[in-house]
Amino acid sequence: MLFSDLDRTLIYSKVFYSDFDGAMVPVETKEGKFTSHTTSGALIKLISFREAFFLVPVTARTLEQALRVHFIRDQFPEFMVCESGKEIYINGELDTVWESHLRSQLEISRRSREHAYNHISQEFSSYFGCNFYPINESMIMTKIENLNHYHEGYVKSMIPFADSLGCDLILQEKKLYLFPKEITKGNAVKYLIERESPRLSVSSGDAQMDYSMFSSTTHHIAPMHHTITGDIKVTTGRRSLDAAEDIIDYAYQILAYN
Repeated sequence: MLFSDLDRTLIYSKVFYSDFDGAMVPVETKEGKFTSHTTSGALIKLISFREAFFLVPVTARTLEQALRVHFIRDQFPEFMVCESGKEIYINGELDTVWESHLRSQLEISRRSREHAYNHISQEFSSYFGCNFYPINESMIMTKIENLNHYHEGYVKSMIPFADSLGCDLILQEKKLYLFPKEITKGNAVKYLIERESPRLSVSSGDAQMDYSMFSSTTHHIAPMHHTITGDIKVTTGRRSLDAAEDIIDYAYQILAYN
């Protein structure tokens, strides 16, 4: 099984392909416009990979956003993780076992989580004029404009407080996320691995919120352009759109020949 992030891992928006001179194919449509691409080689290999192994998208996108991606819309994956681990879909249906498990866990931690959210929201509003807003009923985020080392240092100083109240505080470029520890990509991947019991598994992703997947699988790979802080065993030999092809090649080698 390959558990992979989508954006900036397998598919890329214009920010990444503006100076790319290789062969590209569109893989996402929004309001009649192509919004994400990958290389033609990566798409061919992705289709071939799915004929032999499970490709499990693990994304921060909602289901509606994920369905804009052509290879998900046209052939719904057997397994898919949405909203960074909040929702799991199995054969196109929401997994109610995972949903029920999360709901009970979140109820237990509700008071401490609310305390963390209120305190950190007030701190960042006072110091930086940043207002958090909800992504869903469990996760909030804000955007820090003109990010500098002072902002980064302050975020790091708040991480132990969030951690003590059962929350993760993660800075990804300019975006700051605050969410309960129960909802992570890694927890969702771990659940699916325990459910399906694959002998080998691979995870891939480019950002800090993807890092939790790496300890849940037997192998992992990050694109060369990743922004992850932590121990990365394997990175692609190429960056930008070419990294998608390297990721699929690596996963195929692990799953087919070990």
